[in-house]
Amino acid sequence: MKNLFASIWPSIIWTLVIFILLVMPTKSIDGASVNEIPNADKFVHAILFAVFAFLWFSFFSLKYPLKGKSLFLTILFIGSFYGLGMEFVQKYFTERNFSLMDGLADAVGTLMGLLAKKSPYGNRGRNQN
Repeated sequence: MKNLFASIWPSIIWTLVIFILLVMPTKSIDGASVNEIPNADKFVHAILFAVFAFLWFSFFSLKYPLKGKSLFLTILFIGSFYGLGMEFVQKYFTERNFSLMDGLADAVGTLMGLLAKKSPYGNRGRNQN
């Protein structure tokens, strides 16, 4: 599993998956609509960005370990900025709307993914004596 996280490709592919999902017209998503459940889209945003943060943090912590909190804060900033940037992309390049609450859900998801990676349960390969 460590080899999977040592590769940049899962992180890049997931970043592209997020982009595609967030620019996809909501009408083209078949099945039960996420919009039928109030604020369910916030949960989806948080999960997407939690995986984003987990993958990128895993890659960079294995390949380019940084000291202290700098990697944590860098990924938190990038994930939050990417989420907010995608809201502007939705506003200006799709028929979807800008939502500051979606951007906040992206930032919270990024934080959740980072905390999962930093927790003893998200870091099972290290310090197992």
